[in-house]
Amino acid sequence: DELEKVISRADDAYEDGDLALANHLMRQAADMVDIALSDARHEDVLLHELTFESLEEEYAYEIDRNESYIQLIDLMQIKTAPSQASAAYVQKMIEENTILREQAEVLASEGNLQQGILVLENGTDKLSRALRVSGASF
Repeated sequence: DELEKVISRADDAYEDGDLALANHLMRQAADMVDIALSDARHEDVLLHELTFESLEEEYAYEIDRNESYIQLIDLMQIKTAPSQASAAYVQKMIEENTILREQAEVLASEGNLQQGILVLENGTDKLSRALRVSGASF
């Protein structure tokens, strides 16, 4: 009801030629809608099911995901000024991920893609913790 009243007042202001007031009221209405949508979606979680045709395809996806997390960490480190302790923790997680990626590559080259995927996921989990320490929220 309140939104409709604001829009009606904006329409009246527009018809009276008071474009500044009409514009102001429409921004107010847009803010009301934005807040309502934000409140409505506050607890929602977006789920996206991933399906792969083969283990090779899933392994390639996990490699790409891992690399994208590394890129995000690099951006967050540039964007924010992390404390020395945070920077050390992030570096430790990156180093642990590097070891896990190397292990995953060995497993994949031996044909054990399923285990390689699990190892990669473990590395990406470490990177996600590093991202959170860097200031990213997800």
